[in-house]
Parts: sequence; structure tokens; C-alpha cells
Amino acid sequence: MRFLIFLCCFIAIKCYASSYNIYPPVSYFTNQKDTIATLRNLLEYHGIASITGVRGNGKTELVKKYFSIYQRDYEIIGYFNGGISITPQLVAFAEYINSDLKENNKISLDPATIQDSIIEYLRNRNNWLLIFDNLSLNNGELSRFLDLRDKGHIVFVSANKMQKSSNDQIIINNLQIKHVKS
Repeated sequence: MRFLIFLCCFIAIKCYASSYNIYPPVSYFTNQKDTIATLRNLLEYHGIASITGVRGNGKTELVKKYFSIYQRDYEIIGYFNGGISITPQLVAFAEYINSDLKENNKISLDPATIQDSIIEYLRNRNNWLLIFDNLSLNNGELSRFLDLRDKGHIVFVSANKMQKSSNDQIIINNLQIKHVKS
């Protein structure tokens, strides 16, 4: 089965929806096995996880580590940067998926309906991962993806608390010396 990996390859590749590169997790970010196991358990049990904490505390690196370990478990992976407009990223994600689909099965690329089109596509699939990184409080429109969590996995990463419940949340407070390779 061909893996569709979009924007999330974390191996120094050019991203399709933006002009930056996503690199592998930094080598000095180590000893996070318990936190990664917690993330995996949250995704397996709830289908969703929120990673929160102050800027610069390693939230994105944690997601990169998770991805580098579990990428083979997913058929479709989408990484979206909430720091820039989500709609063009969703269009690029749909274009990438469409490159493997027959004409009559392609996702609509209309920006006005792109979110609904991707949700409908993912509703009929399993084993996918969506990562929404650098989210702010004005990314509330992404909550529509929550209905899909029984089909795949969704990770929200933000400096702000994303959920009222702490059952699906990992709070990164402070990196400790044990998390840094000497």
C-alpha cells in the first residue's frame, strides 16, 4: 500500500503548502518515551490529543518524534501550520491526495468548501493522521474535524489550552535537563 505523506515527512523536504522545510526532530531532544507513549495512548483511546505549553518548550519536536516513530501506521498524513492561513494548505493537501485518485473520486479544490470536501474524504478512510501545529484561539473552524476522530488521529498543538477537558491533553511545562542529550 502506498503511503500518502503530505507536509509531514519531517525529513528536510520542501513542503507543498508553504515555503518552509520541516526537518527531523532535533537530535538533542531525547528521553521523551513516556510523553510519546502518552500521546500514542491518547490517540488510540480518544482519536485526538492536544499538546499545549508555552512557546519554545518542545511541542512541535514532540510531534516530530511521534511521527518519526509511528509514520508507518498511517496511510495519509497531513501537517498544517496554524500560524498561516489553513485554507491554502488544505487545498494543497487535497491536490496531493488527488494525484493518486481517479477523476471521478477526486476531492473538490474549491476553497469555500475545501474543509467539507476533505472531511468527507477522510470519513471513508481509516489510518490517517492530521497535525494542526501552532494553533491560536482563532482557529476554531478546525473543530469540525473532531467528528472524524473515530476514523483517524488528530493532534492539535498550541501555546493555548485547546480543550476544556484535560483527558486528551498533554501539557508541556518545562523541559528538564534529562530531556537534553549531553
